Amino acid sequence: MGFGVGALIGPLLCSPFLAVVGPKSSAEGQGHFIVLKESRAHIAFTLIGLFTICVALPFYLFHITKGNSLVHSISEAEPILLKTTKKSRSYMSIINPATYANGRFAFGLAVFVFLGVYFFNLLGGEKLYGSFVRTIGVDVFELDKTNASYLNSVFWVSLTVGRLVGSIVSRHVPVQTLLLFQVVAHLGSVTAIYMLALSNVKLFWLLTIVEGFLVAPLYPLGIAYGDSQINMSGFCLMIVTFTGSFGDMSYLWTGGSVYDTYGPTAVLALVNITGVLMVLAVFTFRCVTHSFVTIRRE
Repeated sequence: MGFGVGALIGPLLCSPFLAVVGPKSSAEGQGHFIVLKESRAHIAFTLIGLFTICVALPFYLFHITKGNSLVHSISEAEPILLKTTKKSRSYMSIINPATYANGRFAFGLAVFVFLGVYFFNLLGGEKLYGSFVRTIGVDVFELDKTNASYLNSVFWVSLTVGRLVGSIVSRHVPVQTLLLFQVVAHLGSVTAIYMLALSNVKLFWLLTIVEGFLVAPLYPLGIAYGDSQINMSGFCLMIVTFTGSFGDMSYLWTGGSVYDTYGPTAVLALVNITGVLMVLAVFTFRCVTHSFVTIRRE
């Protein structure tokens, strides 16, 4: 939820410092627009950096002040035990999928692959749409920079609300059932965006809200589902973070090239593809899980 709130505030903070452009007359030479006011985006980035430092400082101070007291409070026998435990766990055991799947290497590897594919497409598609929704609003529907920033903020507000609602619903619905429903609903949302969103500005706003709400619970649901299959450790979470970040980078790079070449429709098609791949990943892994259970029973 904190990520959604930050993503909501960010565009509103940056909007006053963006460049102001206007249409260029034929007498003013080539080009489609003229810059009326230069960008001062560096000021916005400086403010965001200062806010980040203010948030990070208490954590550093806590570790500096409390960390020393904790070290002195540990008895002499406990450090020896901790060192022995750390040495006994080799690097090979840390990266071995069997370590987290009760000795079942193949099943642990299948979970790792599922988590990688799932979070690669989830975070890639989410960031792709969240990054281009403002650009599409300006280029296709000619929204001014204020309304375009509001459109972007609405997406992140709905994502925050969706994550809150998802945390409540998950207490009453099994994770497996909720994940299956959510990925199918998300696929319906991105398909509707691809087919209908560019036809009407009001529909574009509505589908943006729906997409933010439906994509929100998929991240924590993926973590919870993985934890129901294996023992999710720091290494497993590293896989989630790495593949998600790589998907974020890959889809944004691809989306930028596709947008410049083929336009906004191609970007929405790319978002739709991420939804399809997530559904395939979940249903494929469910089949794999069923086959492993059948083999164990036999």
